[in-house]
Amino acid sequence: MPFGKNAHKKNEELYFQLNTLAQLVLSLSFWRTQEKRLTEMEERMDAVECYIRSNYATPLKLPQLAEKFGISYPNFRRLWQKRFSGSPHQLIMVLRNTEAKDLLQATNLSIGDIAKRTGFDEQRYFTRFFRTINGITPSDYRNISRNSS
Repeated sequence: MPFGKNAHKKNEELYFQLNTLAQLVLSLSFWRTQEKRLTEMEERMDAVECYIRSNYATPLKLPQLAEKFGISYPNFRRLWQKRFSGSPHQLIMVLRNTEAKDLLQATNLSIGDIAKRTGFDEQRYFTRFFRTINGITPSDYRNISRNSS
């Protein structure tokens, strides 16, 4: 009888070890799959950011942009928020503002032309946007930046 009890106890230990090992293998396999998927999504989000940085002056609709990169719009919003600070729209506005300031300082383009080059359909909307962000109108910004140089 003692032989039988020891054998049964050893079988239980072996079963427990095999079960633990199987769970570990499965969890690692799942984890690597998830890690790979996250890496692919991170690469897609980096590609989206690069696309936005290259095309901020064109009309960008975020749901269509997400679709273009094979991501559902709700998932796109969640991944963006997780990966970057601010929204995609905020990035677009920062890029447009930076370009507008550079053009105002470095060129003699009209305010309307600068508005169009930075993605605004109307000069009036551009001027309102610029004043809200920078506290002064584009014309005043141009005059101040040229006088301080």
